[in-house]
Amino acid sequence: MFNQYFGNYILEKKFITPEQLRIVLEEQKSVKVKLGILAIDAGYMSAAEVNKIHKLQAARDKKFGELAIEEGYLTINRLEDLLGVQKNSNVVLGQALIEKGFFTFDKYEEVLFQYNEQSGFNSEELRALRNNDLEKIVEMFLKKVSPSDYNLY
Repeated sequence: MFNQYFGNYILEKKFITPEQLRIVLEEQKSVKVKLGILAIDAGYMSAAEVNKIHKLQAARDKKFGELAIEEGYLTINRLEDLLGVQKNSNVVLGQALIEKGFFTFDKYEEVLFQYNEQSGFNSEELRALRNNDLEKIVEMFLKKVSPSDYNLY
């Protein structure tokens, strides 16, 4: 569900064209989300830190998560969280935007921050949207749209 909201936002703000969005939506069907994108999305790492890890990967034969822990950007618990999200993630829009060259890591981080600030959702609600947690999504919309119906829920 987050992809729909975020995709609509970047289109409305003219960060991408309708054709680019169509390309990205098609691409996301076959994209496996990379840990760097998930780390930025979760607020665990900055774009600069992700870029640094990618440069280190080019020099060393280690996985992203291993290097991020070694450099102190991620804890083991946070890496495990990201790996769990990666397995079940539908949050691939950002990855597809970057792979198609429409966004850089820095641009994605900037636009995601703007979206989070302007969306009106709190961090728990954004997490529910990203994780497609339908129970929490229904609850949050009932609270906003019809508080009296929420009490029945």
